[in-house]
Order: sequence, then C-alpha cells, then structure tokens
Amino acid sequence: MKRKEIAGAQVPAPEGNLNSHGLPRYDAAFIPNLQDVDWGPGPVGSAVPEPTDVVQHQLYFGLRRRDGSVVDEAEWKDFEEANLPTTFPLGYKVVDGPGGWPEPGGAFIREPSKLVIANVDANQRLVGGTLAALALVWKTRADQVSVLWVQFSALAVNL
Repeated sequence: MKRKEIAGAQVPAPEGNLNSHGLPRYDAAFIPNLQDVDWGPGPVGSAVPEPTDVVQHQLYFGLRRRDGSVVDEAEWKDFEEANLPTTFPLGYKVVDGPGGWPEPGGAFIREPSKLVIANVDANQRLVGGTLAALALVWKTRADQVSVLWVQFSALAVNL
C-alpha cells in the first residue's frame, strides 16, 4: 500500500478513490483504521489511543436577516451561550466565514455566517428533532429562511 506524509504522519493512500483532479483523497472517511497510521516516534511507552466512532454535525447559520440587517456578535453570543452548550455538551467549534446560497427566485445571496462543528459519540447520536429545534430558534431569532445541517460518520482520536 502506498503511503503519503500528511502533517508528519504516514497515511495509507486509498486505492482507486480519486478526487475530480485525479488525485487520491486523503481524509478521515478514507483511512480504514487510524491504527494503520504511522505516527512516528513518540514518548517512551506511549501508544496511539483507540479511535472513537463519532457523528460529526456541521450547522451553517446565516447572519443576514431578510430585511438586509446583520446579526451582530452580541446577538450571536446570546444565542450561542443559551443553546449550543446544552445541545453539544461534549463541545463544539464555531468558525466565522462568508457564505452564499441561491435564493428560490434565482438570485445568489452572499452573507456572513457561522459554522458550528460538533462531534458526538456515535452511540449517543443526537435526535434530528433536537437540531431541528435549534434551527427553528435561530430562524425565528435571526429571520433566516433555513439552517444547513450536514452530518457524517467519522473516526476521532485525541492525540
């Protein structure tokens, strides 16, 4: 099996799994077992922890209201502190960034956004209704049409 160095680790190259440029994909979904990764020398007696099956949730929250005004940082923080720690008690990450989406009428809307990423133990999956309720709170509070929710299975290792 071919190996490629990624961030100092030797990662097995996936066979026959190519991206649109014809290059091998190197992401967690295609590493069959994180134990197969050669992490290089570590402290004496150290071992790579067992990977944990997780479900990663990504939620994209737009910040521009339909009237054109933008949700400010204080409004976001109020929403975050009131809702995210209870929805994701094991933790989450918030990333700022611009976003865009096509409006039903065809215009392309650009707006500032927040991406919330949370990994949840696969044995303790969030019920979709929990995230739908979170989205409803945001849509009502920020006058948004939708919140995009992306979910996929992954492996996680705390190194």
